[in-house]
Amino acid sequence: NGLLTVNAGSYEYYQFTVPSGASNIQVSGTFTASGGSGNDIKVYIMDSTNFVNWQNGHSASTYYNSGQLTTSTISATLPLGGTYYLVYDNTFSIISQKNVNTQVNLSYTS
Repeated sequence: NGLLTVNAGSYEYYQFTVPSGASNIQVSGTFTASGGSGNDIKVYIMDSTNFVNWQNGHSASTYYNSGQLTTSTISATLPLGGTYYLVYDNTFSIISQKNVNTQVNLSYTS
């Protein structure tokens, strides 16, 4: 939660772990991007395997994909415990860094 700066041509991420045996796993929140000419960002939630594939330019599946937007609501249901990544992607921007104000919550039942 708070303000995150994502440089042009780059990305930032938060790694989080959901305990094994968790159920009703939900990620929810909002984001708003500002700065630069586009004022937009791409936001993803993905598991470890897909994050590594995405980092290496390969096809990857996501549990949430905002598309290229200025502001949106984040909502994802995760299937099971494990390590996940909340990614703020500005790799499409060659000039403009983005400031992203974000509020995201993780909830689950143990």
